[in-house]
Amino acid sequence: MLDYKPRPQDLGHLIEERTKLFDNATAILDKCSIENRAPTLAEEREIRKAEDTSPGSELDNLNTTIAEFQSREKQMASFASTMGMGTFGHEFHYNPNENKGLPNMNTPATFKAFKGPNAAQDAFDSGKWLRSVVNGDIRATATEGTPSQGGYTVPTPLHNAIINARELAGVSRKVAHVIPMTGDTLDVPKKTDGPTVYYPAEAGVITPSDQTWGSVALTAKKRAILSYVSQELVDDSIIPIMDDLASQMGTEFAVQEDNEFINGDGTGTYGSEVGLLSAIHASAVATAAAGIDTWAELTIANHTDAMGKLNSKWWPYGTSWICSAQYYYQVMLRLIASAGGNAIRDMEAGAAGIPMFLGMPVHFTSAMPTSTAVAQVSVLFGAFNQAVIIGDRVPTRIALSDQFAFDTDRLALRATTRYDINVHESTATGPYTALKTAAS
Repeated sequence: MLDYKPRPQDLGHLIEERTKLFDNATAILDKCSIENRAPTLAEEREIRKAEDTSPGSELDNLNTTIAEFQSREKQMASFASTMGMGTFGHEFHYNPNENKGLPNMNTPATFKAFKGPNAAQDAFDSGKWLRSVVNGDIRATATEGTPSQGGYTVPTPLHNAIINARELAGVSRKVAHVIPMTGDTLDVPKKTDGPTVYYPAEAGVITPSDQTWGSVALTAKKRAILSYVSQELVDDSIIPIMDDLASQMGTEFAVQEDNEFINGDGTGTYGSEVGLLSAIHASAVATAAAGIDTWAELTIANHTDAMGKLNSKWWPYGTSWICSAQYYYQVMLRLIASAGGNAIRDMEAGAAGIPMFLGMPVHFTSAMPTSTAVAQVSVLFGAFNQAVIIGDRVPTRIALSDQFAFDTDRLALRATTRYDINVHESTATGPYTALKTAAS
């Protein structure tokens, strides 16, 4: 369990309390001097509070706690200096007229994985956790295995940092329907057909009909990353190492999941997943006319052809585009700029910084084609949350071993996740379509 997390305003409050003791004692002595008398017993007690440093006294408790807080702030300043953050590379000094709290660490230039108002604190605590493991201050837990297998309890902020990095870097969980799995397998019911409307004659018998149901089968599969950290890095720069590690693990999981989500062909390369490109129905693909076989030749009409293939029933569920950043800037933005009558704001990003095209948000992923080619599905469009279910069994699990790579004096960190991807709607009138360049 980590210690209490002090904040600068806590330190300032303590310093104020200690100053009050001194000021109160000085005021009493000044008053006694002016009145030319000795302090009363009550005044003596107040004066003694500012002088008594014996263990357990009020002044001793204040001095001890302030020293602990200042020591922690020096650690934070040292961490900031290691990361090259000039404005944070000094000791904190409390100013009662300038209660600014912790410096603003919630910027992409500062942290890659840890986010939010407590990013600095979370990064610090995660680094403290790892160093405590290295120093043997934390024992392994039976539920996670033995130390040699990496059985150490991991702090929640580190878990959250990896999950946040994963969600930020990937597109699949932004557009698909993600559901938790309580076991290794899960059957999700889905309606395949509704009741039929009939036209009975007056007093005629109504033909009965029922809804029909199918199911989406999910089977969670494990993905894993094994990484090493040298003892020297743990000793010298543990905080930035933890931030970089969380960012890299989250990003790599997201990149691979996007690859499965888009390009999965059912082989082991993609964890046996079948993705959007492999599952799409041929009739849902809008192929450009002969001669339009490069990105430079694609038009707005080609894109509206793809939109026109989406059945009306899917539009209320929220539609969007999926493509690479290269496609957006080489094709979509070119078409926006050349359409005429645009103001600068027409070409800016939409809500929450998401790029827009033809009124619909655009999601980037490197799993989609990044350069032009003939007969290539270059962009997808649709209500992907109606086409794909991602079953999430274990979002992210981290384990650490200080013995696995003992001979090289390195720590081994293992990250695992378990999920399944199922493209369950991919008919001719399904929830997503695509635009494909011509064969020649």
